[in-house]
Order: sequence, then structure tokens, then C-alpha cells
Amino acid sequence: MFCVQVSMSRLTQTSDPIFGICNTTVGGDSTPSISGSNPCNFYPGEIPSNAIDNINTTKYTNFGGGSSISSSATQGCNTGFYVTPSMGPSMLKAFAFVTGNDNSNRDPTAITIEGSNSTSSLTIGTSWTLIYSGPSGLSSDPGRRTLGVQQTFSSNTVYYLNYRLLTTTQRGTGSSVQYSEAILLGYF
Repeated sequence: MFCVQVSMSRLTQTSDPIFGICNTTVGGDSTPSISGSNPCNFYPGEIPSNAIDNINTTKYTNFGGGSSISSSATQGCNTGFYVTPSMGPSMLKAFAFVTGNDNSNRDPTAITIEGSNSTSSLTIGTSWTLIYSGPSGLSSDPGRRTLGVQQTFSSNTVYYLNYRLLTTTQRGTGSSVQYSEAILLGYF
């Protein structure tokens, strides 16, 4: 008998629908983020789709509870995105982050990931199920525009249509949370 090992695939494509969110907690309703420099905004030009565009020189930046001119150790927390992978149902098994180009204090150091099989109400908190809560793989600063440590977990055995990723802690005092890539890995 032979054991066949199947490698994991990247679950998102650059054209997948992705939506920035802020002031959102696990199991809670999603609060949409819009472009700007005020609370609950993502920085113009550093948009949610940059998190899955396969380009390490772009990034997604979200100000969370503050603005571009304020800073705190939690300002970028409870921000992130939800995405619907166009390849269809998938089972998330791992993820990794690529850091932004500047300010390591903005790195996400702990995250949550939830899954949903809803086809309509993705802003409703009850449509999401917690899959992962823990380190982001950026506990130690790997440098700028650098791939962090891949986090692999076996607890998820469900195929989902959608994923919601939230930052729960950031490295230090900053005006936002930022990352160049959020790479979701698993099986179709």
C-alpha cells in the first residue's frame, strides 16, 4: 500500500471577491471598511485586494479604531477581510503572512480565521464558524516584505465557501495593521 501525499494549494485567486472589515470580533457582525484615513478606513491605494494579489510590493492597511494620525497598541486590532474563493468549497489547513514594507509595529501577531457556507449574509456574525485562533506566524519580526512562519493546523475538517480573517493583536504601537499577503492554504 502506498501513501500519497497531496500538497496544499493556495485557496484564493487575485480576482476573488474580498471585503475589508473593521471593529469586528469572532462571531460578531462584520463592519465594512472603506477607503480613507479615518476610523474604520483602509488606506487609499492599500486596499483589501492587495492582501491576495500575489505581489509582495503591495499591501493592505487598515486603521481600525483610529485614524492615520493616531496610534495605539490596539488600533489595528479587529480589522481584516472576508473573501469568497472562486475555486469553490475548500478546506483551510494552513496560512502564512508576508509583512508590509515598513513599520514592524503594524504586523499582525495573532489572528482568527472563520469559515462560512452562507451564500448571502456574510456580514451577519452567526454565519461564521471559528476555525483558528492563535499566532499569525509573525511572532518574531522576519523583516520587511518577508514571508513569516507558515501556521499549519489539523483541527479543521470542513469545506467552506468563505473565509473571514481578523487581526487580534499587533506587534506594537502603530496607526494601523498592515500586511502584503495573507496566504490561505488547503484543499479543494
